[in-house]
Amino acid sequence: MYQMICLDLDGTLLNRARAVSARGISVYLVTGRPPCFAKWLARQIDSRIQVICSNGAWYQRNEQVIQHRMSADAVQFLLHILQENPTTTMFFKNAQHVYTNAERDERFLYDHLNAQLPEQDWCDSHTNLSLEQLSCQAHDILKVLVYEEDTERLQQIYQQIQAYTELEPTGCAPVGFDVVACGVN
Repeated sequence: MYQMICLDLDGTLLNRARAVSARGISVYLVTGRPPCFAKWLARQIDSRIQVICSNGAWYQRNEQVIQHRMSADAVQFLLHILQENPTTTMFFKNAQHVYTNAERDERFLYDHLNAQLPEQDWCDSHTNLSLEQLSCQAHDILKVLVYEEDTERLQQIYQQIQAYTELEPTGCAPVGFDVVACGVN
């Protein structure tokens, strides 16, 4: 665990007169986790901290929210891969919902934070969905977590997604990886 945060001084925090710059410095938490978790954690530290989350697909610039969503075609491409690989699990995440074909698994869901969040930041999970339900409900997707215990199959899925020009797989743990719209991560 990191125990320090470093900020550059000269030309960043300090101006030419070696005084703290009047323009101010924005501090961001950066994470692959969804907005509900990132905003909850930022509030625990300091209310002025902003967030970049969902692997860069969602961020705030003051009060403005910027979202880089996957196209509907890209989501359908991922659903087609899911149909071809019935043991694979995918978590389709937008700013306030998680849609998945998996049974409820608290490691990947954030509903438990809702009691500590303002209502506009709540995240609702929709689990055990069929392909048809995923196709109808999974919209405005920022990020997808692909989970597969068969490492050979996981690598094949990674390569399929990597070849699709609209999507970018990121990282690769032994049993999963994230997917965002190309150019976001």
